[in-house]
Amino acid sequence: MIFTFWIAPCSLVLRRRDDSGDVNNLKPKGHEIMNTFRKLTTAAALTFAMLAGASSASAAAITEGDTFTDDSARFDAAAAELDGQININTASAAELEQLPGIGPSIAERIVSYRAEHPFKQPNHLMRVKGVGKKTYAKVKAYIVIEGETNLR
Repeated sequence: MIFTFWIAPCSLVLRRRDDSGDVNNLKPKGHEIMNTFRKLTTAAALTFAMLAGASSASAAAITEGDTFTDDSARFDAAAAELDGQININTASAAELEQLPGIGPSIAERIVSYRAEHPFKQPNHLMRVKGVGKKTYAKVKAYIVIEGETNLR
């Protein structure tokens, strides 16, 4: 037999499922209600304590002087070194990796996507999984759909 508990706003119902699959409602005894209530409140208290502990631990890490770097600053520095443009319809995966925010996996996705769907506009790059508005904003100054690749 499998027992399951359902908590209603003002009552507790103990449901029993027989081996045949029939569900029978039973009236629980007082100690069954108290045991169930005790287990639920203990679980809720432990969950709250874990959440509160995790948030205070992360707050302590921030206040202890840990420094966090902003990825956008890193990409801006890399983009400042770039000169030229990349034709996203003809560039190799290695050439695409030079773009800020484009790693090896996204570069491969771009190459495989354009094999079936050549880019007609630069913003069509956002149709590739992993290239969203933020990544496109980082690369749009360096991409073209016609001409040669001369990014350095």
